[in-house]
This record gives sequence, structure tokens and C-alpha cells, in this order.
Amino acid sequence: MESDKRWVLDANVWIELRDRYPSWIFETLWNGLSQSILAGRIQIPEEVLAEINVNEEKDWFESWKKDHLSSLVYETNNELLECVQVIIEEFEEKLIDPDIPQKNHGDPFLVGLAQLNEACVVSTENPAKQPNNHVKVPDVCQHYGINCIKLLEFLKEEIGKH
Repeated sequence: MESDKRWVLDANVWIELRDRYPSWIFETLWNGLSQSILAGRIQIPEEVLAEINVNEEKDWFESWKKDHLSSLVYETNNELLECVQVIIEEFEEKLIDPDIPQKNHGDPFLVGLAQLNEACVVSTENPAKQPNNHVKVPDVCQHYGINCIKLLEFLKEEIGKH
């Protein structure tokens, strides 16, 4: 039975998948990801793609990513921007580090897309230890009532069924 659950994956998840789970060893994993992407259950905002692209690419991952971009990447639109604006107004100074331009700028889009599509966020981040000064994706998700899970839980739920 096909799941109708939707997922929005953080850049750190894609980086971990790329670096720790090469396709020639974990073929079933990558085939499952492909099936879920093509079925429209996994998406990422354009801004998260930009975070992934900042990091050194592996040839096999670059090729795999290009094959899936049209189904994977959610293009920013006004509806998403409205969600993101609310998140930024509430969390910008705590969520985005202005000293590291490539890092965390996709986070409001990640949470906004999950909110817009009633999706679950998948991230390797842990909640902040002192959320008064800095927040992480799980903290923002909790604030908005969005489910946020770790990579292994996602793999069990979505990929383990293929």
C-alpha cells in the first residue's frame, strides 16, 4: 500500500546520505529514494538545494541528483514565501547565522514547505540546548506543530517499505 505521507529533507540529510551511503553499496536505499521522489513524497525547497550544492560533490551523487531535480525541488512561490516570512519574523536572529552565508539560510524554507504541504521534516539536527540564544530546525518545527524526525526513522518509515 502506497503511503501518502510527505517528507521535506534538510540539506544535512542529503549530505549524510551522500557521504555515508554510496549508491553502489546501498542500491536499495537509493532506489527507494528515487521511487519516493518520483511519487512526489519527497521534496526540498530550492534554497536547501543551494546548501547541498555548496558542499563538495561526489560524481555519482551529482549524476543521481540531476536525474531527480525536476521531481525533487519545489520552486519558491508566493505561498511558500508567505510561510517563510512569518518564520523569519519570529526566528531569524536565532535560526540563521549571518556570519555563515551558506549555512542555515534554507531552514526557514524547509520548515515553510513542510508547513505548506503538511509534511514531516527530516533532519540530523538535535533541538538546541539553550533555545533562548539559538534555535535549530527541530525547535522551529515543534513551535509550529510540524513533525521532525531523524534520518534513521525516515528510512524505516519510507524506504523500508519498498
